[in-house]
Amino acid sequence: METAQALFHAHSYDNVGVTLLAREIGIEQPSLYSAFGNKLGIFAAAVERYASSDGAFIAEAFSSSKTVKQGLRNMLKAAATNYSREGSSAGCLIMEGAYGTHDEGARSLCVNMRAATEAFIADYVERGHPGHGTNVSAMTMIALAGLSASARAGMTSDQLLEFARIAANGLCELLADRGPTLSKKRD
Repeated sequence: METAQALFHAHSYDNVGVTLLAREIGIEQPSLYSAFGNKLGIFAAAVERYASSDGAFIAEAFSSSKTVKQGLRNMLKAAATNYSREGSSAGCLIMEGAYGTHDEGARSLCVNMRAATEAFIADYVERGHPGHGTNVSAMTMIALAGLSASARAGMTSDQLLEFARIAANGLCELLADRGPTLSKKRD
């Protein structure tokens, strides 16, 4: 599954065929179909593997942090580092893997994974800052998407880390006692 994950991450869902997967994994296509049913089944397994390995940095950052603000800072720093790591595909498989696809199953899989991530972040934020989870998680997802796309576009690790620092400062500002929504006017 590591090979399939790497192929989908590097080339996206639409640009990886079953023939390529079978060849790179080193098995016959009928065996691949037998194990996963179809290309979407292989992609789903690769995305699940990614979420529990490379994508686990979110839960790890939160569990190792004493405060929500520290957790958000650590999570964005980890995203910048992971998305630009040498020797692996840039960006996030869940954010980028089905980008632009016309395959509804692949698109829905990634949309649902992103929604689950956003809900996880919202729940985390709500525990420490009631009334802020929805807004902060939405802004966090925008930051993660930007980090992922920028990593794929070739931004350096240092540039991504600087953006992560600035974005984390903004997220922490949202957690200040200014009310639960972003629509509140500032003086």
